[in-house]
Amino acid sequence: MIEAGVDVYNPLEAKAGMDPVELKQKYGSRIAFYGGLDTRLLGEGNWEDIEKEVLYKLNAAKGGGYLPASDHSIAGNVNPRWYDRMINLLKQKGTYPIKL
Repeated sequence: MIEAGVDVYNPLEAKAGMDPVELKQKYGSRIAFYGGLDTRLLGEGNWEDIEKEVLYKLNAAKGGGYLPASDHSIAGNVNPRWYDRMINLLKQKGTYPIKL
């Protein structure tokens, strides 16, 4: 895909083991990544797990080249308050330059 000229890879499906931090380390100088936040956590996890997921995945954004977003659509079992809280965390911690 890189050789074909793709600039950004999406989706990064968490349950398929696609970790944006690892992908960025391996290919980040050649392609950007979008997604990767595990929507299963949003629907079934607790806030501590969601926060840990977001802060870990934001490491891929250091130096640019990663756009944090859900790994696919937001399911109906996602608590809207937790989704809003996640977005606010991303806004707070995901401002460049990334400082975690």
